Amino acid sequence: MNLFHHWLCRSARWRKTIQQRVPWVLSGADLGQSVLELGPGPGLTTDLLRLTVRRVTAIELDPKLAESLNSRLCRSNVEVITGDATAMPFSDAEFSGGVSFTMLHHVPSPELQDKLLREVCRPRAGRSFVGSDSIQRLLMRLIHIGDAMVPVDPDTFAVRLEAAEFKVLEVEKNSDAFRLDGNRRHGCSPRTSGDGDLRRNSHESRHTYTEFDVVQKHSLARCHFRKRFPNDVRAGCSRFSALLRKLREPAAGFLDWRLECDLSRHAG
Repeated sequence: MNLFHHWLCRSARWRKTIQQRVPWVLSGADLGQSVLELGPGPGLTTDLLRLTVRRVTAIELDPKLAESLNSRLCRSNVEVITGDATAMPFSDAEFSGGVSFTMLHHVPSPELQDKLLREVCRPRAGRSFVGSDSIQRLLMRLIHIGDAMVPVDPDTFAVRLEAAEFKVLEVEKNSDAFRLDGNRRHGCSPRTSGDGDLRRNSHESRHTYTEFDVVQKHSLARCHFRKRFPNDVRAGCSRFSALLRKLREPAAGFLDWRLECDLSRHAG
């Protein structure tokens, strides 16, 4: 991951997002008490997951992230393993369930993503697998500049889960992310629910425009901007505008100083 992405995954903003998303993903899931987490990264999701089960084993590909997370949680109910989730070093039936939070798009190809799903479906990850991933947006592409990013299409993901031999599955999405449920429940059929079905779900994010308004003092212009551009474009424009303001402040100070010098020179 690039430096900005590393920072974002540890930020308070992302932690707040995770605090909403993890309960949504885990709702209704029967993972048991020994859970495997795929790709925990810095471990913000692990911090929440470990409060709900007796034991968590996290497998992380990045050695530095794995070492950092292991050092931080070494005295807890979490064991961190450095390894590849597409070829996991665990024995069969070692875990009661598996989870994946916003990491599938980091797997560098659709073929490896499918291989990971087949690996998870084996008995080594238990009978249940739930997870989530982000839906592709402009801001997401900007964040991943220089990173491996292979977006996962929630509208076709149910078919891929079936191909990985998940018998019962559910793919649920909102404007920012989707949730997958690979629990094997008898008598259910795969379904993909759209945005309309999620309005009853408390997780569905509601954008607050106060943070993303580029023009803050002119309400009419602000309303027009909201209607004309999608949320991720507004966010990018806001960050660019903030950068310009930071660059403008020292320049304005310098010009004021030059003006004072000129006035004093003429006055003298």
